Amino acid sequence: AATLAVAALATLNVGAASDLTLDNIDGNHFGSVTVPVARNITLGANSGFDLGAVKAMSDGTAGSGTLSLNTKNGDITQLIAANPLNQTTVEAHTLIASVGGALVLGDPAHPATASQPLNKFDIIGSIIHHASIDPTHVLPPTAGVGVPNPLGLYIYDSSTTDYNAANPNPIAANTPAKLGLTINGPVSGSGRTVIRTIGDLELIALGLATTVIASDAGSVNVNDIELSAEAMATGGGVNFDGNFHNLVGATLVGGVWTSTGAGGPEAIKPGIGSRFLVYSTDAKQNFKYLAPTSVTVTFNSLGPNPAGTSFIADAPAPTFVNHTTPIVKRDGNPDNGALNGFVFVKRQDNLATDEQSKFFSDLRALLLFKSVDATANATNTPNARPPTIYTSSYHLYLQERQKREEEEKKRKTTAKATSTPPEGNPTIYTASDHLYRQEQQEREEIENKRKERSPARPGLELQMGLAAK
Repeated sequence: AATLAVAALATLNVGAASDLTLDNIDGNHFGSVTVPVARNITLGANSGFDLGAVKAMSDGTAGSGTLSLNTKNGDITQLIAANPLNQTTVEAHTLIASVGGALVLGDPAHPATASQPLNKFDIIGSIIHHASIDPTHVLPPTAGVGVPNPLGLYIYDSSTTDYNAANPNPIAANTPAKLGLTINGPVSGSGRTVIRTIGDLELIALGLATTVIASDAGSVNVNDIELSAEAMATGGGVNFDGNFHNLVGATLVGGVWTSTGAGGPEAIKPGIGSRFLVYSTDAKQNFKYLAPTSVTVTFNSLGPNPAGTSFIADAPAPTFVNHTTPIVKRDGNPDNGALNGFVFVKRQDNLATDEQSKFFSDLRALLLFKSVDATANATNTPNARPPTIYTSSYHLYLQERQKREEEEKKRKTTAKATSTPPEGNPTIYTASDHLYRQEQQEREEIENKRKERSPARPGLELQMGLAAK
């Protein structure tokens, strides 16, 4: 194959009716490349290079055209202008790549939407990437602990399209929805993976594949995967959300996406030591939303990882752009980096709070008991099970009662049975205290009767003594 070596900017204009193929990755060397328009574009080089404006679309519009980016070594990086208004764009119907370093199509250093180039992709196909060795291509750890992680893949897509009969909206009732990006994959490699789109993001595996996005094994959180479906406010106040649809294993039946129950759990597969985070607007608008418990969700069975069930984070409006690091979960605790996570812009009122879930767990663990041992003290309590309403309230009651008894002994007074606490709403404490008072009253009455019978009256003793003489 012919070779091309250009140390500076190479502008290659072949026209929308022609393909551009420069695939000699052993011999080609580019400083930076601009391709105003071509039908299909293949760029390959021995070392890394920068991308200016590139458009791979057969008729100059969306709907066709493939962009293939390849290096033997080094990163492929989109040129980012200091002024967002002067950004160049990379456009293609389908993007594929095999890169010896990182592929960076966007501005990871400035995550705000306004700072991103208006790249346009419809489909992300097969991409192989590696962790960058460029010290500027890094992101903070997703859990906020440790050194910055090298980038492996960063893609920002700004385009949206309407759903159609060939690819209908998985949530038909969500009529304002727009399709942002379809990922067929397989996408895999080392370094952090970040794919962002305006509108809905969907995963559709090709053939018999079940994994669309994967990462290599590595150090803790180094090869994490982040997917972000982002909302957009359009002209005239019309808004559409960013929804996440895991369609792996699903098929079209009568024009409706239907899950087969297979493949979905394997759609995103982080390597050992890493996990995934998915950002979207609302769980109920995502395909095959299921809440198997009150504190976690799955989407077409995607969710848990070996470390445990996935976590949830929601309001106040966390997004890929403005979330805290580490992310604060629904229970108020920071994410520790061990679990897969789903982050929602909207408050998930359809899910019980963590405290509510604990309450119902406690109810299931309640124990029936016959009565309270009035002679018990705080050191002789029933064996405690995992914390429940019964054990915690009962132990507190016994401790409080023992303290009251010690105070009564010090005062050398005896509480009267008639001075019981006023009746209120039935509680374990009030009922138990009344039982104790009733038992105490019975003991006092028995003791009073015994005293009335003994000792014997003095007069009677005298008479008995005289009779004996």
